[in-house]
Amino acid sequence: MLGETANIRTNNKDYFQILILPDEMPYYNNRGIIIKWEKLTAHNIDKYIALSKDNTNRFFHTPVKTLLLIIKFPNCDHNKITTKTKYKQYYLNQIPDSPIQTSANINSVFGNTIILNDYEVFIEKITHYIKSI
Repeated sequence: MLGETANIRTNNKDYFQILILPDEMPYYNNRGIIIKWEKLTAHNIDKYIALSKDNTNRFFHTPVKTLLLIIKFPNCDHNKITTKTKYKQYYLNQIPDSPIQTSANINSVFGNTIILNDYEVFIEKITHYIKSI
């Protein structure tokens, strides 16, 4: 996404990004079988922390503002959810009954370009930015 962001921004266009990640992710092999589960940690998002501290007036690979939403899905039984298809079916069936919750597992310090788990603040920040142009 860095290259795409730079292409957009070097054409004198402001760019905002929303990135949504589950707080626990399966990894699949080529046949769609889950080979491991991994919880999202501060270490996994180090690159976003680094990007959030870049000067957006100087570095065009960084969006003006990014909303990083880390979603906590309802727990699933890893012994039963063993394939991409079962994972998808399980969560598609859960969605109507489950409110979306953000995860509190990440509490890293971001720079001023990333807003963590707060859509309202993100909208407020980009609104102020656009009005200031």
